[in-house]
Amino acid sequence: MQITQNRVVGLTFEMTTEDGRLADRSGEPILYLHGHDNLLPKVEAALEGKTEGDTVDVPLSPEEGFGAYDQALVRPELKSVFPPEVKVGLLLEATDPQTGDPLLFRVVDEDEQHFVLDGNHPFAGLTLRFQGKVVSVRDATAAEIAQGHPEGI
Repeated sequence: MQITQNRVVGLTFEMTTEDGRLADRSGEPILYLHGHDNLLPKVEAALEGKTEGDTVDVPLSPEEGFGAYDQALVRPELKSVFPPEVKVGLLLEATDPQTGDPLLFRVVDEDEQHFVLDGNHPFAGLTLRFQGKVVSVRDATAAEIAQGHPEGI
């Protein structure tokens, strides 16, 4: 069965940086609903028409991947506004006051009075290589199509 619109795809993958360092890997297969913007567009396009057992090898510029690194998304915030358990390395969630959308910030540094928060995706600004293997393809259920992703996700 080929990967086309409204098919649930099981996929294992590995992403590396341009110098070959491992950036991410799936381990267990991930499931996604094809044609519903659940993957990076260039990766989804490369998977179109593939079948179980096929592989893809997709180079991703920052613009095709996770965007350019935006220094404006890095800012110091007073430590006094955070609970005591906050430390460098934590991921914090906030709500965009204008849109209500969730915002994620990594705590990347600190000094005596401030934490430095970074709202960029961890892979922003990186040129990546996505290598994936299709492990399963099936028709989506009506409920999966309606919700835009596979059951249980």
